[in-house]
Amino acid sequence: MTGKQIGSFIITFERTTHIKETIRTIQSQTLRCTTILVVDNSISQQISETIAGVLDEKTTICALGQNLGPAGAAKIGLQKLADEGYDWIYWGDDDDPPADELVFERLLNLTKKYPEAGAVGLGGGKFNRYTGRTKRLQNSDLSLSNEVDFIPGNKSFLINAKLVRLGVLPSPELFFGFEELDYCLKIKNAGFKLYVDGEYWLEQRKNIGAGDPGQQFRSRHWGKKLPSVRTYYSARNMLYILLKNGLYVAFIFNFLKTFFKAISGFRFGLEYGMLSWKMNMMALTDFLKGKSGIKDMPLY
Repeated sequence: MTGKQIGSFIITFERTTHIKETIRTIQSQTLRCTTILVVDNSISQQISETIAGVLDEKTTICALGQNLGPAGAAKIGLQKLADEGYDWIYWGDDDDPPADELVFERLLNLTKKYPEAGAVGLGGGKFNRYTGRTKRLQNSDLSLSNEVDFIPGNKSFLINAKLVRLGVLPSPELFFGFEELDYCLKIKNAGFKLYVDGEYWLEQRKNIGAGDPGQQFRSRHWGKKLPSVRTYYSARNMLYILLKNGLYVAFIFNFLKTFFKAISGFRFGLEYGMLSWKMNMMALTDFLKGKSGIKDMPLY
């Protein structure tokens, strides 16, 4: 232990709406960060101008001057804070602040309960190594704390800096899409475990009327929202992640699923079908060509 408990970084890109409030929420934690690093992917200066009033000796900005995506920015944030000697590093996003002022305190309590943890969070799920699908824990699965396979970025992702010093880092070539899942698999492959605060998570679900033991949680957006650049990056990156982890059954399943989505999207209308075809086929084509990183295309 270095004596520097938690350092945090926040990733942002040309979004000024929530960044100041996110910084203030982290600044108001009962367990204070010595450093809050804003890793700015923006090309313009609008983030620097927006947050100028909340910067101080503890809250600084790292302006990259180019868009490296969440994956590239996270790698830089983790490296910088690990070099500063922190034991644990909070991976944050500009529009997704901690739920309340006790989050860091809860997370640190988890790290004390599970000293072997590579990462902890307030929510997560299981990863099916045969299908490549992720599944959130159901209420019936939750106890005081739970081991999980992944922690998404919107669930207060706190990472053991030992991993960074061992060279376990995000994959910048992914740019955007499943970068947290990829990193969680790396954490597990390095021999560490991931835990969430199941008691808190269940309490939050009860607060929104979703605390019944039989409550089912499923995500299904296919056919409901127009395909977008996220569709492209998610499909492409999942194939890279599965292949490099040697999950060949899941890789074949997802390759075929992406092709099926490309040709079956027309059932939801012409506009949806054209976008689905474009995004999914582009994902397959770029994967087969070995292309990664940012894709030069308009945002939908």
